Amino acid sequence: MNKLFARLLFGSICFMGLAGLYGQEALNKGVFSIAGSIDYSASSYKDNYSSYNSHNFNLAPQFVYFIANHTSIGITIDYINNFEGSTESSFSIGPSFRYYFYVEEFIPFLELNVTLGDPYLEGSSGFNAGIGIRGGFEYFLSGSVALEPSISYNHSSFSPSGSNSTSSITNVFEVGIGVNYFIF
Repeated sequence: MNKLFARLLFGSICFMGLAGLYGQEALNKGVFSIAGSIDYSASSYKDNYSSYNSHNFNLAPQFVYFIANHTSIGITIDYINNFEGSTESSFSIGPSFRYYFYVEEFIPFLELNVTLGDPYLEGSSGFNAGIGIRGGFEYFLSGSVALEPSISYNHSSFSPSGSNSTSSITNVFEVGIGVNYFIF
């Protein structure tokens, strides 16, 4: 039993050490990345007449290019669907900027993003704009594939198109997991 434990421990240490080496090449200038995440979010909505909280399920594919070592820009598409029985959903798209802080096997990052899209509330017309911050880390499973747990906060405001409508503010906190595929 002790030999099995020693082999598993040795294998785990080697795997974690190699995971850090994998990340060195993938985060260099000129590399492309295709990523996708599934997030759970809790949001609060407020306008002049009401406020409520909701829980949502988000899908967010992302297309990225590294403009410098450890620095990327990209486009994120975000689809949000309320899973509490309502038909509310939202679609947005926007640019993102990410910086990786290189350490060993876990490579932390900080991302800033801007979102532009349709309104969250069913039957509303107008324009939704937001800004967000995301933090997490990459854990490389191979030379080109990494797992990406993250947390984020997004603040957005809705500007209605009709004169009888009121503007609103939405704050969203997300926790998610993603997969990132790097193309050299």
